[in-house]
Amino acid sequence: MKKIAQWEIKTPVEVANRDQFPEVHPIVLQLLWDRGLRTEAQIEEFLTPDYLEDVHDPFLFSRMVEAVDLLSGKIKAKELVAIHGDYDADGVTASVILASTIRLLGGEALVYLPHRETEGYGLSKKAIDYLARKGAFLLITADCGISNREEVEYAKSSGFTVIVTDHHEVPAVPPECILIHPRAPGEEYPFKYLTGGGVAFKFMQAILRTKSEEFGVKKEEAFAFEKWLLDLVAISTVADMMPLLGENRTLVKYGLVVLAKSRRVGMKSLLERAGLLGGEKPAKLDADTIGFQIAPRINAAGRMDHANIAFELLMEESPVRAGELAEAINKNNADRKDVVTRMMESAYRQLGEVPLDARRVLSVYDSSWSLGVAGLVAGKLCQEFYLPSVVAADLDGKIAGSVRSIPGFNFVDMLWEMKGLFEKFGGHAAACGFTLKNRADWPIFQKKASEFFFLKSRDSDVIPKLMIDQEIPLREINWDLMGQLEQCEPFGKDNPRPVFISRGVTVKSLDPIGNLGKHLRLSVFDGQKTTRKCIGFCFGHWCQTLKSGDKIDMVYEVGVNEWNGNRELQLRIVDLKLGS
Repeated sequence: MKKIAQWEIKTPVEVANRDQFPEVHPIVLQLLWDRGLRTEAQIEEFLTPDYLEDVHDPFLFSRMVEAVDLLSGKIKAKELVAIHGDYDADGVTASVILASTIRLLGGEALVYLPHRETEGYGLSKKAIDYLARKGAFLLITADCGISNREEVEYAKSSGFTVIVTDHHEVPAVPPECILIHPRAPGEEYPFKYLTGGGVAFKFMQAILRTKSEEFGVKKEEAFAFEKWLLDLVAISTVADMMPLLGENRTLVKYGLVVLAKSRRVGMKSLLERAGLLGGEKPAKLDADTIGFQIAPRINAAGRMDHANIAFELLMEESPVRAGELAEAINKNNADRKDVVTRMMESAYRQLGEVPLDARRVLSVYDSSWSLGVAGLVAGKLCQEFYLPSVVAADLDGKIAGSVRSIPGFNFVDMLWEMKGLFEKFGGHAAACGFTLKNRADWPIFQKKASEFFFLKSRDSDVIPKLMIDQEIPLREINWDLMGQLEQCEPFGKDNPRPVFISRGVTVKSLDPIGNLGKHLRLSVFDGQKTTRKCIGFCFGHWCQTLKSGDKIDMVYEVGVNEWNGNRELQLRIVDLKLGS
């Protein structure tokens, strides 16, 4: 049985000087105010981001001039440029941004992406040796490198000059090289939450804006190419779950426009195989499309085979070859889903019945499991049971685990408490991983992890919270509100889709729909003049409880249902309760 979420309506921040914003719907203004957007400039930038005004000058990075001069010099000298990326969607798109721009300027780039399971994250001496043998003397990292001080020193001793472009946590002692990183020590770049793809884009934006004509590329052509890179930036930003505020919001908003009309042959093939292009009704491409359709496919290459497939696809110019690669990625994605399903079934058997009031860490291990999808399975367990979850598998004869945690509990802090058990560990508060020194320590880890969590948590910590933005009457939901809510897109991290509640509405009609009546179609009435249609995915069981005339409290998102050229307002049910 799934835990019942506790509803919590956010305490509104009193809006000062409402008359300063007459054009903003009062409900939307309250949303913006509650999300920290309080000035006219902040609200204008949020609702109507402008690419020329709201994307920062790349030369605000303190070492950008050095980086641009170094790279342009290597391209002019016809020297091979080495790029070391990462195996996830952010690392792949960052590598494509760098490689395709260098190619435009007439340079030659050799890209190295590590294998997720056999090499792991970050620079390695093996990769550096390989790139050195190929004759490169400039090494640019993409979405990695900031935590690889030792490997950067090794690269320098092997004859490389190194530029690190990264966005991950900066260690106490970062590498000694050119750092293009928004949070590097002493860095004054104003926006701190770029992704690896975002940082790579700023680097290429800088060289395109100042050096393009030296390579025979007109300024107008260079600026157009810069903007055509934005689909990749949007994918990297959404996939890596960085805040969709500030510069990221502008980059993603324009990136979605580019994605819808991408000239990238490989991207078109990927979208077509995903069912997002072509057909009578092309899908709306938004942040959810990236998060649930595009990024998982790019990631599937690295999880199930090798990220090189995704990189090659996004660089490919032949429609035939691009189609073959897109098919391979689609198969990777299907295989990934199958493997996750089998691992989930096995995990359920290991866990048995998990009491609703349990306060422990869920930890499962199987030597036959794929470590490449362990994080996905851990995330599903964590979401379902609302408990920190660890999924472990074998790695080079040892046990490695992937962790997903609940809000408010920093799992990395716990790993530090048990650091003697690990060969290595790291990550973020909610998503991290480790490798045990000794296989025999797995049961010790399980016991200590649950004991630590029980000691540091309270009963209330393991009850999921459903955060509701505002309580509003049904009559307030109209096309004016919908239009301004659409201006708040793209939704994502730190800018979630608004959630509302209306209490005491009356059920007018209800029907089970979909396969086996899994979903709910509902019509509700406010008792006066307003009726609204609703859809509840996986709410079909409510047909056994509700009847016409019942009063309910309903939590929902406001949306639009489109069919045959028609558009009507539709509420997507998030949760229901019988009204008091």
